[in-house]
Amino acid sequence: MNKKTKRFLIRISIMAIIMLLLVALSAVVTPNLYTPANFVTVLIFYFSTIGVYLLTLNSFNKKFKTAFVNIFMAGTIAKLFTLLMYLIIYLFAFGNKKAVFLIFVLINYVPFTFFEVFFILKNSSKKIDQEGK
Repeated sequence: MNKKTKRFLIRISIMAIIMLLLVALSAVVTPNLYTPANFVTVLIFYFSTIGVYLLTLNSFNKKFKTAFVNIFMAGTIAKLFTLLMYLIIYLFAFGNKKAVFLIFVLINYVPFTFFEVFFILKNSSKKIDQEGK
């Protein structure tokens, strides 16, 4: 595992721990805005973000430049499909506090996706700079 991957895993883990602590805090401070599914939401975003990042990172070493775009898009679609299935299962199976649940999912989607794209762009720009020299 290279230095970039370790740095990404440490930072995404710290962010996930902070999000999990906020979920635990919300259970105590504002129990009406808490659902047990919030813990699962953070874990789904955590593991799917790591998965897409690692898939995309491996595509940098491919011979074809389009491999990066194809793998990144396929990973993102798989991540969104997983999220959609999670939303559908929750909304039909449990259905309580739907608005709170959906808002929490969106609150998690933004930082995890930003984090993923930021690190992928940072690594891809370094790869392009290395190839240009």
